[in-house]
Order: sequence, then structure tokens, then C-alpha cells
Amino acid sequence: MQVASITNVNLKSGSYKPNFEKRYPTRDELITVMPLKAHKLVKRMDQFMEDQWAEIRNAHSGFYDLPYFTLSGKNKEFATIKPVYQGHNKYILLEVTNDKNTERILINRKNPDLFRFERTVDTDYGSATTKSFNSEYQRNEELQERIGKYIEEYFPQILPRPKAVSE
Repeated sequence: MQVASITNVNLKSGSYKPNFEKRYPTRDELITVMPLKAHKLVKRMDQFMEDQWAEIRNAHSGFYDLPYFTLSGKNKEFATIKPVYQGHNKYILLEVTNDKNTERILINRKNPDLFRFERTVDTDYGSATTKSFNSEYQRNEELQERIGKYIEEYFPQILPRPKAVSE
């Protein structure tokens, strides 16, 4: 795939002239990991969590609670959603737990295509990781679709409905 060079400067005259001769990649050609609807939900959740933090800080209670949400899902699943901060990076931790295992998804709030996945199984001595995945270095379409479904199932339960635009 060839991508257009945006600028072309004529060195003799010193004039600037945009060069649009080559084509740009189409939307389908761009590499995306997260489904588009899930991507938008992560962005909305990012803003929602920032709003929740602002409300907690403005309460002036002296104690800062963490915005923490517990939800129920299908097939005896329940999920917890909470913000995680590692240095300057902001993440959303989505944990989906059922009878057999726990799946942890750590989603980058600024770039939802970057996420880490871990499946753990409870043992007599704690837990054991049975599967791990990092979208920055790996691709797994089935897993990426599954994570998108989790986001589309649980995030709308927390997020306020968008206000209708009045004419």
C-alpha cells in the first residue's frame, strides 16, 4: 500500500504546494484491533471516569474513593470495572468472572487498540494464568472480538445514555 506524501516544497521558488497524487488508505485498510462500537464506548468510559473523579474531588470529604463498578452479566458472570493508573498512562481494568475462571482486560483509555488480556483459574494455592495476550505485539481475531463483546455488554450498563439533540 502506498500512502501520499502530504507536502511538496519547490526548492527553486521556495513555494509550498500540497501533493495529493497518491491515494490514502481506506477505513478498511487501516489496522484496528477493537471493534468500532467498542472503541467509542471506551472513549465514553474514559470521559465518564474523569467526570466521576471530578465529583469525588469536589465532595471534599477528605477520603477519596475509587470509581468502582460491579455488574452482572449472562451465564452467571459478573464484571468489575475500575480505573488503573501506571505513571502517566491511564487504563480501564475490566474483570469478568464466572464459575471457572477470571478474565482480566487492561485497556488503554487513550488508545483502546492497546490492551492486555489474562485468563486465570483459581487453584488450591491461589491462581494460575492459563492465557495471556498483548495486542501491541500479538493478533488473535477471536479474542479481540470477544473483548469487544464484553465492552459492548458491560460498558452501556454504567454509561449514561447520550442526550437527544433537540432541533
